[in-house]
Amino acid sequence: MIAGAADYRTPAGTKPAHRTEQGAGTILPGGRLLSPFGKEYTTGPGPFGLAISPDGNRIVTSDGGMDRTSLSFLERVSGAWRMRNVTVSPKEISETGDDEWKSTFMGLAFDGASALYASEGESGQVYELEPASGKRLGRYDLNVDGFADSYSGDLALDSERGVLYVVDQANFRVVVLDVRHRRVLASVRVGRLPFAITLSPDRRRVYVTNVGMFAYQPIPGAHQKDARATGLAFPPFGFPSKEAQDGVTRENASGERVAVPGLGDPNVPESNSLCIVDVSDPRHPRVIKFLRTGLPFGTQSLGGSSPAGVLATDEHVFVSNSVNDSISVIDPVALVVTKTIELRIPGLEQYRGILPIGMAYHAGRKELLVAEGGI
Repeated sequence: MIAGAADYRTPAGTKPAHRTEQGAGTILPGGRLLSPFGKEYTTGPGPFGLAISPDGNRIVTSDGGMDRTSLSFLERVSGAWRMRNVTVSPKEISETGDDEWKSTFMGLAFDGASALYASEGESGQVYELEPASGKRLGRYDLNVDGFADSYSGDLALDSERGVLYVVDQANFRVVVLDVRHRRVLASVRVGRLPFAITLSPDRRRVYVTNVGMFAYQPIPGAHQKDARATGLAFPPFGFPSKEAQDGVTRENASGERVAVPGLGDPNVPESNSLCIVDVSDPRHPRVIKFLRTGLPFGTQSLGGSSPAGVLATDEHVFVSNSVNDSISVIDPVALVVTKTIELRIPGLEQYRGILPIGMAYHAGRKELLVAEGGI
């Protein structure tokens, strides 16, 4: 007898995405229904980053919609919650200088009630804002000391020492800012495509996830001003392959033969890893170890593990391996993975797509809360 295939349907069936107010049954694009507890408040389009002020009375999201970017503030005033939106429209920015706000990205960090730090993304800048008014108090540029094309991402603030740690995704590093004297203190290379960062409870370490596998190199002789002629007309190799790992000679669009650099080993220590950095002296950050989490690239994981989220407590460090649908539990003393928690849907265990990313920890109940972006 041949068993029939299981019939899996989304809760909304074939109904299109639709938003309703106050938890009345919003239909998400994936066909799932969202009816949250509590009240809903509308942010700007595409909210990505989120931070909560230390007193719990102010919440901010960084919104990166296609047509406009913004910061959305949800504030408790006289016991009631109020939403306001600070819009950043790149199309309306004048050409008066570099001090114009251009965009927003995931990095947000409150410094008490007096300051909010927000990453701008592709400009390589971080802004300091007054939370109550949205007024800009200062600006930090990561494109100094010989670095260019920085991309400011996630943030971790050590308010006691006045130090802000900024992920520079484009240059594969973490930048250390002295926010009391408004200057760049140092930077340290942390691996391939760093994404999330968190500070240890004792503030002596930062943990950084690396979602990438490769450090791509430019095509020899290619330049932006004449990309059509100096670049390649077709991908130089497939992946995985020996050519992809070692490199190959190909003709560019003008017929000239160029040596295309290989991608190398996808499982080097810096790829798909957690980078542990000693910041006991923030002026001299030092990488202690690269710890690979999740499954290595291979037959069981063709996309690597892509560790996207990180959270640190006194007893554990948790890393969400987004492509593997798993959580790595790490001993912060021995710096080894002690346990892997697999996230699976009953009946669909062989498939992936839960996509764990953000996490929070409830110390009283010793519960790890995981945001599952795929479902």
